[in-house]
Amino acid sequence: MTSSATITALRAHLREHRLNVLTASAMALIFSAIGWGVLYGGLYWVTMFLQTTLHGGEAVLPEAFHKVFGGCAFALMLIAMLDAYINPHERQVDDLPTIEHIGDILLFLPRLTLAVVQNFKVWPRISSAQMPIAAQLMDRLRMKNVPLHTLPLDIPDKRTRTRVLVALHVSNLAEVRTEGETLVLHLHALAPDIFRAPLPRTTTEQTKIKRADASELPDAGRLLE
Repeated sequence: MTSSATITALRAHLREHRLNVLTASAMALIFSAIGWGVLYGGLYWVTMFLQTTLHGGEAVLPEAFHKVFGGCAFALMLIAMLDAYINPHERQVDDLPTIEHIGDILLFLPRLTLAVVQNFKVWPRISSAQMPIAAQLMDRLRMKNVPLHTLPLDIPDKRTRTRVLVALHVSNLAEVRTEGETLVLHLHALAPDIFRAPLPRTTTEQTKIKRADASELPDAGRLLE
């Protein structure tokens, strides 16, 4: 795969990744809207049922119903945002306290709503001009791991270097690991096979190899003697 082919494959992979992000956000938006609607309808029905029971068949929705519902929803959203800020990389554990189980239930809808925006954290913000640089880095990674401290020499511009690294990381193409005491960049375990195959020799290189092999062969005329 040549460098131009790497650029083409990289563009296709990032395009697919962006489509997945958009799809995930759209699904989160749809289900969160349905969830809030179901919650509102359920609370409305319970409130009207209680009003009917308490007032002998005359059901009148309290004036404060929408204010209370909106205030509670707003408070839950704030709690979910604060929780996401404090625990950005929260890991699931086997045993959770009862209070955390209750919190997960109460914050399910707010977290689902926040996911509409949070999904765009993994949106690769890389320009067309930066694509060849990212492709060259992918070509290097297919051969061997790249120490992070050498990247400023290959990509001097800090903004470009950061965008390329983040784009490769969020799209599951490259990740950082430790080798001894050195941080290295290497291909992600989920990277497609097209980025793992070794680069084929160019036509010029293949021609040189064929010519070299032919020059080493004994003369055809001698073989016929």
